This record gives sequence, structure tokens and C-alpha cells, in this order.
Amino acid sequence: MFIAIAAGNGFEDGNKSEVIAEIASRVSGAVSVSAITREQRHAVYSSTGSWVELAAPGGSFREHGAERGVLQQTLDLDLASTFLLPPSEYTAPRFDSLAYCYFTGTSQAAPHVSGLAAMLMQQGVTDPAAVEQALETFAIDLGEPGRDTTFGFGMVDGEALLRGLGLAR
Repeated sequence: MFIAIAAGNGFEDGNKSEVIAEIASRVSGAVSVSAITREQRHAVYSSTGSWVELAAPGGSFREHGAERGVLQQTLDLDLASTFLLPPSEYTAPRFDSLAYCYFTGTSQAAPHVSGLAAMLMQQGVTDPAAVEQALETFAIDLGEPGRDTTFGFGMVDGEALLRGLGLAR
């Protein structure tokens, strides 16, 4: 199983080591993911360190407002109180309770990496270590040349990944 772990959102709070993310960086087939803005810059909250292996879009509200986050479909935050029911009172899913919301964070970045990993696995690259190697090999280098503590090997790039592996033209 391939695992993508959020690198952490503690950069502005002292940038402490993120234990689970650090462990993931030492496990073949698991990666630690930092967040970048739409402009492909370090997101001000995204933790940095030797454990960062890849970067992906995580957004940043600070630079340009709420629409600079990552748009996702999720539970409507205005209806949050309706989800705090005791288990015995839950009913069938309410499809009217979904909304599109902007969020930021490394927990927005990690699913980008998971999605690309799933796409690779669907194409037959099923070994978690091979998935990690491919993601790192075809990442777009950002920051200092080579692996660095802010972006790791770089920003994941689905097009470069599939073309580089000969899975797309």
C-alpha cells in the first residue's frame, strides 16, 4: 500500500518536527507532502524539514483571499450542527448537505499525491516503492536544485509522470 502523509502545518509555530511525517520519509512506499500555493511557492504554514519528499497544491488564503485555497466538495459547513447527532439518530445520506468549500493545508496537498498514486496503480505500477520512485523522479523541481527541505524532490506533475513512464502521449 502506498501512503501519502501531510508534512504538517507548523512552519509559523516553530516548525517542529512532525513525527509521523518524518517516519514516512524513511519508509519505502510512503511519502511526506508539503503544501504550495497556486503560484508554486511555499505555503506560509507548510512545515519544512528533512522529512519533506514531495510538494502539492495546498493553497493559501493569506495571499489572495478565500478563493486561493483548494476547492473541494465536502459537508456543508453551514449545516455542521446537523452532523453532531447521536449515532441512533442518523438517517440515510443527505445529498443536500454537500457544498463546495475552499480549504488550505498540507492535508489538502497529500490527496493530490494519493490521487496520482492511485492513477499509477490503475496503470499497472502497483509496487508502493515504484510508485514513490516515479512520483519523485518526475516531480518538478522547485526551490534549490535537487531535493531540498521545503519542496522535497519537487511538485508532483501528473502529465510529466504519465509521459515519463510512457503511459501517455
